[in-house]
Amino acid sequence: MGILGIRFKPNPSLTIQFWDHYVDRIFNTSMMQGDGEWNIGKEEKLIGGLQYVFQHPLKDGGNVDPSKTYYDKGDRAQIFSLRTGIRKRQTTLQINATRITADGRFLMPREWGREPFYTFMPRERNDGAGDVKAISFNFIRQFPQKNIRFECGYGYYDMTDVWDSRFNKYQMPSYQQFLMNIRYKFTGFLTGLNAEILYVYKKNSAETHGDFRYVINKVDMQHLDLILNYKL
Repeated sequence: MGILGIRFKPNPSLTIQFWDHYVDRIFNTSMMQGDGEWNIGKEEKLIGGLQYVFQHPLKDGGNVDPSKTYYDKGDRAQIFSLRTGIRKRQTTLQINATRITADGRFLMPREWGREPFYTFMPRERNDGAGDVKAISFNFIRQFPQKNIRFECGYGYYDMTDVWDSRFNKYQMPSYQQFLMNIRYKFTGFLTGLNAEILYVYKKNSAETHGDFRYVINKVDMQHLDLILNYKL
């Protein structure tokens, strides 16, 4: 497996990235991304971003037997993700959208970390999904003097039917997600210690055909984390 990344700033307002993720004889994922900030007032900045991801299988996608392969030979995945928003002092408002086309499923083992899409929210994944439409909103407020970062967000993720195995590998119904996140950085003797409270609520927004296997631990659920991280 190999990962290659190039990141550069053609000017102070714009950052461009190119990434390629190669997994031998299984799949290859390429991503292009541009992010910018532009002054539109004395304190206001317009922020924007654009991503394009292309993914395709390599050789047999993991196994010559189609019933055992990880990535089907005929599949391709294309993803477009867009961000726009406004930043004023310590406050940021973002609007994000992502479209995974119907060319195939986007596949990325969840154990490898979070997905790069602008609509990503903690405890949410689009791995194994195709023909997806997603939109999200984020409000972020920094309190530098108190070492606190507060974020709340809302997202809507339009998935295909839970019975559609071609585009919905993990049989996840369409859902809405609400997020609240509070982070605190300790100082003094505890410098390096960070505390985080994460609350997530997922609401079902699709037909589950009366089968609770598509509901339990997937939607109509609440999730609360208290996270402590120490960085040297």
